[in-house]
Amino acid sequence: MTPTGDLTSPFSVPEDLSSAPAVRRPAAGRPVVRLIDADESSRAAARHAPRLLGPEEWTRAVALRRGPDREVYVTAHVALRILLGPLLKRHPGDLPMGREACHGCGAPHGRPVVRGSRLHFSLSHSGRLILVAFAAEPVGVDIEQIASSQAVEQARDALHPAERQELDTLPEARRPRVFTDIWTRKEAYLKMLGSGLLRDTRLDRVGTGRPGSTGVTGAELTSVPVPSDTRRLCALRCPSEGRAVGAGGDREVLAAIGCVATSGCVREARPTTGSEPARFVGPRGRMRASG
Repeated sequence: MTPTGDLTSPFSVPEDLSSAPAVRRPAAGRPVVRLIDADESSRAAARHAPRLLGPEEWTRAVALRRGPDREVYVTAHVALRILLGPLLKRHPGDLPMGREACHGCGAPHGRPVVRGSRLHFSLSHSGRLILVAFAAEPVGVDIEQIASSQAVEQARDALHPAERQELDTLPEARRPRVFTDIWTRKEAYLKMLGSGLLRDTRLDRVGTGRPGSTGVTGAELTSVPVPSDTRRLCALRCPSEGRAVGAGGDREVLAAIGCVATSGCVREARPTTGSEPARFVGPRGRMRASG
């Protein structure tokens, strides 16, 4: 698998929709990724939003209390629609966006979809950066700023036991960067599976992608160049071949391309037991609930 898209040149929401650059339709095993900078695109996105976003997107935007959070959400979903429109040969405002059923409870908050389309996509943001991926197969992406030492200590129990052991062998100064490598892979992998954070994050060992670090069976996680001190991951499942592939990135330490794993099978995610969604401290040091 080779992701395509120049992440060193972020996509900007255009003032005129007719001038939006077309996105190449992803081929099997070749997801297309785009990076969006909310600082560059938020004004244009705000102007387009009343004509493009649907009622559910507006409801979620209004529910965000902080203005900067609403701004990033609106920018992300306007950009997503503008990129999806040409791929599906429809006006961005006419796309019937929805969600698959949740793997755990059956409620409609699973993978995002355009109803009636076989194109898969995933979206994530951290701070003012937004990452979106389009693929012929289920796809998951995650962006994370480098975790603080305090956040690492609070969240380490959410890792697979082998990941915790690997983290504990490192000098304290290196742990935030390595932890963030693990976490981006973990979130993207779970989004790819369709379970999201409803699945116990301790179950899957995704590794760091560094030499000697064992990853999830059937997945090989390497990197693509990106332009800031964040971690990004694009994980792709190839259901016809029963295997998974992925790509992560960091400007300072990672600059490779993700490759298809040569063996192994990725199983469908199963929800954690119990009626309450799993809760844990996320990499930003606050409580996060799945489902």
